[in-house]
Amino acid sequence: MIGRWLGAAAVALACPARVAAGEAAWLQSASGRPVPEFAQGQHAVVLLDATHVELKANLTAVVRERRALRLLDPSGLDHANFAFELEPQGSLKSIDAWTLGLGGKRLHAGRGAIVERSVVPDEYVDTRTISIEAPEARAGDVVAVECTREESWFFPAYTWRPQQSSLPVLDAELSLELPSGWHAEAHGFGIRPEERPAADDLRSFVAGPLAPLPDEPRRPSETSLLPRVLISFINQAGQGPVKSWKALGAWYQEVCASKITADTAIDGLERRAPSR
Repeated sequence: MIGRWLGAAAVALACPARVAAGEAAWLQSASGRPVPEFAQGQHAVVLLDATHVELKANLTAVVRERRALRLLDPSGLDHANFAFELEPQGSLKSIDAWTLGLGGKRLHAGRGAIVERSVVPDEYVDTRTISIEAPEARAGDVVAVECTREESWFFPAYTWRPQQSSLPVLDAELSLELPSGWHAEAHGFGIRPEERPAADDLRSFVAGPLAPLPDEPRRPSETSLLPRVLISFINQAGQGPVKSWKALGAWYQEVCASKITADTAIDGLERRAPSR
Protein backbone atom coordinates (compact mmCIF):
# COMPACT_ATOMS: atom_id res chain seq x y z
CA MET A 1 0.00 0.00 0.00
CA ILE A 2 2.75 2.45 1.01
CA GLY A 3 4.71 1.55 -2.12
CA ARG A 4 1.72 2.25 -4.38
CA TRP A 5 1.10 5.58 -2.59
CA LEU A 6 4.75 6.65 -3.00
CA GLY A 7 4.68 5.66 -6.66
CA ALA A 8 1.54 7.68 -7.29
CA ALA A 9 3.04 10.66 -5.47
CA ALA A 10 6.19 10.49 -7.57
CA VAL A 11 4.16 10.48 -10.78
CA ALA A 12 2.11 13.44 -9.60
CA LEU A 13 5.23 15.43 -8.79
CA ALA A 14 6.90 14.59 -12.08
CA CYS A 15 3.94 15.51 -14.28
CA PRO A 16 2.93 19.12 -14.94
CA ALA A 17 -0.39 20.28 -13.59
CA ARG A 18 -3.29 19.82 -15.98
CA VAL A 19 -4.77 23.11 -14.88
CA ALA A 20 -2.78 26.23 -15.70
CA ALA A 21 -2.56 27.51 -12.14
CA GLY A 22 -2.63 31.29 -11.95
CA GLU A 23 -3.50 31.62 -15.62
CA ALA A 24 -4.38 35.31 -15.75
CA ALA A 25 -6.15 37.66 -18.10
CA TRP A 26 -2.85 38.82 -19.65
CA LEU A 27 -2.09 35.27 -20.79
CA GLN A 28 -5.54 34.69 -22.23
CA SER A 29 -5.35 38.00 -24.07
CA ALA A 30 -1.88 37.33 -25.49
CA SER A 31 -2.73 33.80 -26.63
CA GLY A 32 -5.60 35.09 -28.78
CA ARG A 33 -3.47 37.40 -30.89
CA PRO A 34 -3.11 36.42 -34.57
CA VAL A 35 0.29 35.81 -36.10
CA PRO A 36 1.21 38.79 -38.31
CA GLU A 37 2.39 38.42 -41.88
CA PHE A 38 5.90 39.67 -41.10
CA ALA A 39 6.36 36.69 -38.76
CA GLN A 40 5.81 34.16 -41.53
CA GLY A 41 8.88 31.99 -42.02
CA GLN A 42 10.00 32.44 -38.40
CA HIS A 43 10.20 29.56 -35.93
CA ALA A 44 8.29 31.51 -33.24
CA VAL A 45 6.80 34.93 -32.58
CA VAL A 46 6.71 36.90 -29.33
CA LEU A 47 3.09 37.84 -28.70
CA LEU A 48 3.80 39.85 -25.55
CA ASP A 49 6.89 40.95 -23.62
CA ALA A 50 5.81 42.97 -20.58
CA THR A 51 8.00 44.22 -17.73
CA HIS A 52 6.88 45.96 -14.55
CA VAL A 53 9.43 47.61 -12.23
CA GLU A 54 8.51 48.72 -8.71
CA LEU A 55 11.38 50.86 -7.44
CA LYS A 56 12.03 51.80 -3.80
CA ALA A 57 13.99 54.85 -2.63
CA ASN A 58 16.85 52.62 -1.41
CA LEU A 59 17.26 51.30 -5.00
CA THR A 60 15.65 47.98 -4.18
CA ALA A 61 13.44 46.97 -7.09
CA VAL A 62 10.84 44.27 -7.68
CA VAL A 63 10.94 43.30 -11.36
CA ARG A 64 8.14 41.23 -12.91
CA GLU A 65 8.57 39.92 -16.45
CA ARG A 66 5.84 38.31 -18.55
CA ARG A 67 6.41 36.71 -21.95
CA ALA A 68 4.15 34.80 -24.28
CA LEU A 69 5.22 33.21 -27.57
CA ARG A 70 3.55 31.23 -30.32
CA LEU A 71 5.69 28.31 -31.51
CA LEU A 72 5.26 28.18 -35.28
CA ASP A 73 7.15 25.00 -36.17
CA PRO A 74 9.16 22.21 -34.49
CA SER A 75 12.35 24.26 -34.76
CA GLY A 76 10.78 26.82 -32.43
CA LEU A 77 10.59 24.40 -29.49
CA ASP A 78 13.87 25.76 -28.10
CA HIS A 79 11.97 28.95 -27.28
CA ALA A 80 9.80 27.05 -24.79
CA ASN A 81 12.70 27.34 -22.34
CA PHE A 82 12.90 30.67 -20.51
CA ALA A 83 15.98 31.92 -18.67
CA PHE A 84 16.57 34.82 -16.28
CA GLU A 85 19.74 36.09 -14.66
CA LEU A 86 19.81 36.52 -10.90
CA GLU A 87 22.50 38.73 -9.36
CA PRO A 88 24.12 37.74 -6.03
CA GLN A 89 22.12 40.35 -4.14
CA GLY A 90 18.87 39.34 -5.87
CA SER A 91 16.21 36.84 -4.86
CA LEU A 92 13.58 34.93 -6.81
CA LYS A 93 10.08 35.65 -5.52
CA SER A 94 8.01 33.54 -7.95
CA ILE A 95 8.17 31.91 -11.37
CA ASP A 96 5.54 30.08 -13.45
CA ALA A 97 5.44 28.71 -16.99
CA TRP A 98 2.44 27.65 -19.07
CA THR A 99 1.67 25.77 -22.25
CA LEU A 100 -1.63 26.53 -23.99
CA GLY A 101 -2.39 24.03 -26.74
CA LEU A 102 -4.62 24.40 -29.77
CA GLY A 103 -6.86 21.58 -28.55
CA GLY A 104 -7.58 23.23 -25.21
CA LYS A 105 -4.50 21.83 -23.45
CA ARG A 106 -3.56 23.84 -20.37
CA LEU A 107 -0.35 22.85 -18.58
CA HIS A 108 1.53 24.63 -15.81
CA ALA A 109 5.01 24.34 -14.26
CA GLY A 110 5.98 26.16 -11.08
CA ARG A 111 8.99 26.88 -8.96
CA GLY A 112 9.72 23.20 -8.41
CA ALA A 113 10.56 22.85 -12.11
CA ILE A 114 13.34 25.45 -12.30
CA VAL A 115 16.97 24.68 -13.11
CA GLU A 116 19.61 26.89 -11.50
CA ARG A 117 23.18 27.12 -12.76
CA SER A 118 26.14 29.47 -12.93
CA VAL A 119 25.89 32.05 -15.68
CA VAL A 120 29.29 30.79 -16.93
CA PRO A 121 29.20 27.01 -17.57
CA ASP A 122 31.66 24.91 -15.52
CA GLU A 123 32.79 27.91 -13.48
CA TYR A 124 31.65 29.39 -10.19
CA VAL A 125 30.21 32.85 -10.69
CA ASP A 126 27.97 34.66 -8.23
CA THR A 127 25.49 35.54 -10.96
CA ARG A 128 23.08 32.66 -11.56
CA THR A 129 20.80 31.66 -14.40
CA ILE A 130 17.30 30.52 -13.48
CA SER A 131 15.52 28.62 -16.26
CA ILE A 132 12.13 26.98 -16.58
CA GLU A 133 10.54 25.11 -19.47
CA ALA A 134 6.93 25.31 -20.58
CA PRO A 135 5.71 21.70 -20.19
CA GLU A 136 5.05 19.40 -23.14
CA ALA A 137 5.16 22.20 -25.70
CA ARG A 138 4.55 21.39 -29.36
CA ALA A 139 4.48 23.34 -32.60
CA GLY A 140 1.41 25.57 -32.68
CA ASP A 141 1.21 25.97 -28.89
CA VAL A 142 1.47 29.21 -26.95
CA VAL A 143 4.13 29.11 -24.24
CA ALA A 144 4.41 31.73 -21.54
CA VAL A 145 6.29 32.64 -18.38
CA GLU A 146 5.94 35.04 -15.47
CA CYS A 147 9.01 35.68 -13.30
CA THR A 148 9.18 38.05 -10.32
CA ARG A 149 12.45 38.79 -8.58
CA GLU A 150 13.83 41.37 -6.17
CA GLU A 151 17.05 43.19 -7.02
CA SER A 152 19.35 45.72 -5.36
CA TRP A 153 20.83 48.26 -7.75
CA PHE A 154 24.06 50.22 -7.42
CA PHE A 155 22.91 52.91 -9.82
CA PRO A 156 19.45 54.48 -10.31
CA ALA A 157 19.18 53.14 -13.86
CA TYR A 158 17.56 50.26 -15.70
CA THR A 159 18.01 48.91 -19.24
CA TRP A 160 14.81 47.75 -20.94
CA ARG A 161 15.16 45.37 -23.88
CA PRO A 162 11.81 45.24 -25.70
CA GLN A 163 13.20 42.70 -28.19
CA GLN A 164 15.38 40.12 -26.46
CA SER A 165 16.23 37.93 -29.46
CA SER A 166 16.00 37.97 -33.24
CA LEU A 167 12.35 36.85 -33.08
CA PRO A 168 9.62 39.30 -34.10
CA VAL A 169 7.69 40.99 -31.28
CA LEU A 170 4.04 42.01 -31.54
CA ASP A 171 3.83 44.04 -28.34
CA ALA A 172 6.43 45.11 -25.76
CA GLU A 173 5.45 47.02 -22.62
CA LEU A 174 7.32 48.61 -19.72
CA SER A 175 5.64 50.06 -16.64
CA LEU A 176 7.51 51.84 -13.85
CA GLU A 177 6.21 52.37 -10.33
CA LEU A 178 8.36 55.09 -8.71
CA PRO A 179 8.83 56.41 -5.16
CA SER A 180 6.85 59.55 -4.42
CA GLY A 181 8.45 62.60 -5.99
CA TRP A 182 10.77 60.65 -8.30
CA HIS A 183 10.70 60.79 -12.09
CA ALA A 184 12.31 58.87 -14.94
CA GLU A 185 13.98 59.76 -18.23
CA ALA A 186 14.03 57.35 -21.18
CA HIS A 187 16.79 57.25 -23.81
CA GLY A 188 16.25 54.87 -26.71
CA PHE A 189 18.96 53.19 -28.80
CA GLY A 190 17.66 51.89 -32.11
CA ILE A 191 14.08 52.54 -31.01
CA ARG A 192 11.80 55.35 -29.95
CA PRO A 193 9.26 53.91 -27.49
CA GLU A 194 5.84 55.49 -27.17
CA GLU A 195 4.84 56.72 -23.73
CA ARG A 196 1.31 56.16 -22.49
CA PRO A 197 -0.46 58.49 -20.05
CA ALA A 198 -0.15 57.25 -16.44
CA ALA A 199 -0.61 58.38 -12.84
CA ASP A 200 1.89 60.70 -11.12
CA ASP A 201 4.24 58.02 -9.79
CA LEU A 202 3.81 55.70 -12.79
CA ARG A 203 5.44 55.69 -16.21
CA SER A 204 4.34 53.45 -19.06
CA PHE A 205 6.09 52.76 -22.38
CA VAL A 206 5.13 50.58 -25.33
CA ALA A 207 6.96 49.40 -28.43
CA GLY A 208 6.06 47.20 -31.35
CA PRO A 209 5.47 45.53 -33.58
CA LEU A 210 9.18 44.85 -33.98
CA ALA A 211 10.37 43.00 -37.09
CA PRO A 212 12.71 39.99 -36.87
CA LEU A 213 16.42 40.55 -37.31
CA PRO A 214 17.54 39.40 -40.77
CA ASP A 215 19.89 36.44 -40.78
CA GLU A 216 22.82 37.94 -42.67
CA PRO A 217 26.30 36.43 -43.01
CA ARG A 218 28.93 37.97 -40.71
CA ARG A 219 26.46 40.37 -39.17
CA PRO A 220 27.22 41.92 -35.75
CA SER A 221 25.99 40.12 -32.65
CA GLU A 222 22.33 40.31 -31.66
CA THR A 223 23.29 42.31 -28.58
CA SER A 224 24.70 45.04 -30.83
CA LEU A 225 21.67 45.15 -33.13
CA LEU A 226 18.69 44.73 -30.81
CA PRO A 227 16.98 47.89 -29.57
CA ARG A 228 17.25 48.95 -25.94
CA VAL A 229 16.02 51.78 -23.75
CA LEU A 230 18.05 53.20 -20.86
CA ILE A 231 15.85 54.45 -18.02
CA SER A 232 17.44 56.97 -15.65
CA PHE A 233 15.71 57.56 -12.31
CA ILE A 234 15.88 61.00 -10.66
CA ASN A 235 15.08 61.34 -6.95
CA GLN A 236 13.40 64.22 -5.11
CA ALA A 237 16.71 66.06 -4.72
CA GLY A 238 17.36 65.92 -8.45
CA GLN A 239 20.08 63.28 -8.13
CA GLY A 240 20.34 60.62 -10.79
CA PRO A 241 22.96 58.37 -12.39
CA VAL A 242 26.52 59.67 -12.58
CA LYS A 243 27.03 61.98 -15.55
CA SER A 244 30.82 61.74 -15.99
CA TRP A 245 33.83 59.47 -15.46
CA LYS A 246 35.05 61.85 -12.75
CA ALA A 247 31.79 61.46 -10.84
CA LEU A 248 31.95 57.68 -11.32
CA GLY A 249 35.50 57.62 -9.95
CA ALA A 250 34.46 59.62 -6.90
CA TRP A 251 31.60 57.21 -6.25
CA TYR A 252 33.85 54.17 -6.63
CA GLN A 253 36.47 55.63 -4.30
CA GLU A 254 33.80 56.20 -1.65
CA VAL A 255 32.51 52.64 -2.00
CA CYS A 256 36.01 51.12 -1.75
CA ALA A 257 37.41 53.43 0.95
CA SER A 258 36.87 50.94 3.76
CA LYS A 259 38.35 48.07 1.73
CA ILE A 260 41.73 49.57 0.79
CA THR A 261 43.02 50.48 4.26
CA ALA A 262 46.00 48.33 5.23
CA ASP A 263 45.42 46.14 8.27
CA THR A 264 47.72 46.24 11.31
CA ALA A 265 50.02 43.42 10.17
CA ILE A 266 50.67 44.87 6.71
CA ASP A 267 51.10 48.35 8.14
CA GLY A 268 53.76 47.05 10.54
CA LEU A 269 55.70 45.39 7.73
CA GLU A 270 55.70 48.62 5.79
CA ARG A 271 57.09 50.53 8.77
CA ARG A 272 59.95 48.01 9.24
CA ALA A 273 60.88 47.82 5.56
CA PRO A 274 64.40 49.18 4.93
CA SER A 275 64.53 52.42 3.04
CA ARG A 276 66.33 52.58 -0.30
